[in-house]
Amino acid sequence: MLILFIISQLIEYSSSTLLVYTFGNRDLLLNTTKYSIANFGNVPYGQQLHGQLFMPPLQQSDLLIGQFCDLKTINSYSPYFSFKPDKWIISRVGGCSITQKAILAQKLQAKLLLIFDDKADDNSELFIIDDGNGYQIYIPVIMIRQNEANILYKQLANDQPGGSLNAHIKFNQIIQTQKPQVLFGLDISNRDTFKLIKNFKKYYDELKDFIDFDIFYHLFQCPRCKQQNYTEQQIDCINNGRYCQLDSNDYENGNGADIVMEQYRQLCLWQLNHTYWWRYMNYFSSQCSQPKQFQSCFEFYISEDIQKNLSECLIQRNGQIELLERQFLLQMKSGIVYFPGLTINGKIFRGNMDVDIIKNALCSSFKDLTNISVCNNQLLLIEEQTSYKWLIILVLCMIIIFLLFIFFIFREMLKNQMKQQMKAQIEQALNEYIQYYEN
Repeated sequence: MLILFIISQLIEYSSSTLLVYTFGNRDLLLNTTKYSIANFGNVPYGQQLHGQLFMPPLQQSDLLIGQFCDLKTINSYSPYFSFKPDKWIISRVGGCSITQKAILAQKLQAKLLLIFDDKADDNSELFIIDDGNGYQIYIPVIMIRQNEANILYKQLANDQPGGSLNAHIKFNQIIQTQKPQVLFGLDISNRDTFKLIKNFKKYYDELKDFIDFDIFYHLFQCPRCKQQNYTEQQIDCINNGRYCQLDSNDYENGNGADIVMEQYRQLCLWQLNHTYWWRYMNYFSSQCSQPKQFQSCFEFYISEDIQKNLSECLIQRNGQIELLERQFLLQMKSGIVYFPGLTINGKIFRGNMDVDIIKNALCSSFKDLTNISVCNNQLLLIEEQTSYKWLIILVLCMIIIFLLFIFFIFREMLKNQMKQQMKAQIEQALNEYIQYYEN
């Protein structure tokens, strides 16, 4: 049951609508909310994107078979494709990873990648797998169903050469509330956790009075230990396998049990004093790198008075520990499986863990932004009239330059004509004078 719940969170469909129209008469081809957003790339929460959807200009004759995986297969001189400022690209799965396709789309200056799996049926779930290169992606990547992709491919193929479709999407995945609920899932064995905490602190200070903010730490249980009724001690666990973490380094520098205990201490500190927790995490990220150092780091930084206040929370018990049991519950309810991660109003944040993108996502979750200054400084939504702003400016500049060119050409022609007329008049006057003088 838990596995099914996690899978449902990974393939959670959007609540926003993807619209695709024909380019000329704007007939509606696609209107769907059944698409999946990749857990990498920068998702512009609360914003609208408009673009022209193209098939990649592959050099092969059969575009449906060609693989969108390598610049060598791309006709980069296609006049219909190269200079479009807001182009989207549609490609099928296969030949290379989805992240590699997204990297190639970025190199072609695309604003969004639309993908589909032509081997999946219409009832298949839409999985977008990160092969470890998702951190290089900065455009949204979304997956649609095969039958819907076939509609778009057919229309694009009929419109060749240079066929494109108008596309529109607004990323309204996060429900708006008066006081958004924000949950961070952390894992101190992953150094990205500390980068996130350090960079997000400035936004937390400005938003803490306007959001319900909480954290939980990644833990797991030892299945074999559960079958043995937790009777044997495990090196990467405490309480005989009830609460475990994996240490990616060798055991000379500590083990998973050291990581679990440090997360336990940090949870107790979080419950006691949020401000102290933020300060300690800043110190911990720079000074405590090895699990065997964690306890001494904690005891060195945390004052004796604070440690006394934490003693009740940190009492070692052989059975279940209520605070750690709550971590399992929070992780299951959140659906977070990649750490660090977060949810906003119960929705998993999709995309790279960039704090500026997270801030924009948070701002999109407020019903009222009147008193929230940090959100009033964010970028304006990308509306249709602003999507082509620079193209319109460029066209106007070219028109002005063309008119000036015509004006100067006309003026030179007029000067030459006047010179010729004056020359003819002067020659005529001279001839008349010479004739008069001879007579």
